[in-house]
Amino acid sequence: NGGPPGEEDLLNIYQALAALDALRPPVVRLPDLDWHEWAGHETEKNPALGRRGIRLLLSAPELLRPQLRALLRAAGPFHVLLPFVSSVTEVLRVKQLLNDLGEELAARGEPWGNPVVGLMADLPAVLAASDIMCCEANFFHAGDHMVRYVMGTDAADLFDAAFLLQCLLLVERMHRRHKKVAVSTRLVNEPAAIPVLIGLGFDELAVPTGALAATRQLVRETRHNTARLVAAKVTSFWEPGQAREYAREALARVRI
Repeated sequence: NGGPPGEEDLLNIYQALAALDALRPPVVRLPDLDWHEWAGHETEKNPALGRRGIRLLLSAPELLRPQLRALLRAAGPFHVLLPFVSSVTEVLRVKQLLNDLGEELAARGEPWGNPVVGLMADLPAVLAASDIMCCEANFFHAGDHMVRYVMGTDAADLFDAAFLLQCLLLVERMHRRHKKVAVSTRLVNEPAAIPVLIGLGFDELAVPTGALAATRQLVRETRHNTARLVAAKVTSFWEPGQAREYAREALARVRI
């Protein structure tokens, strides 16, 4: 109807997800809209750094509350990802809202779930405040927005050492706090990058459905010790092109 899906529509979707016989809990990322996409008219001076992601959702309860209520009512083992987080206060507000909505459902005698909260590491603030963020989030996710805000462009070569070392730092910081880190940047579409991502220590790779079988096979065939050596070498190159070429040449060596 041109607007956001209603609570009942979302509930049907989430119940279908909960019914899947999956090995892992389904992960639901909350909408990562900017103000123009939501309002449809007004624009901000700098939309990329304005009201978007969780900032927008917290300022638009008519958008956020149906999403969270539907998740709670579906009562599945959901993991929920918060996009564009810059402050632990935003995480606390979402968790408080989840609790308040859950109590409302309980008062009405309705069953409700307890989604596990994770964060998209879109902004450097998540890494800078990792010790604080880890107190309130259970898992983290590196996506394409992280590329934009680390490298300052959408067109960055993801074999650039600056980006890969940022990924390594994110993984190391979160692992110290025993938190898992997933990755879904466009690097997961490049076979030569899979051993590099494994070597950097990512716990999970989020890949398009069409690439799932091939990626799963490559992960199974990758020697993790060798992948760590390859990742260390790849991050030592100054030129992204050289790093990519080395990763491609090393692909055969890391496979069982």
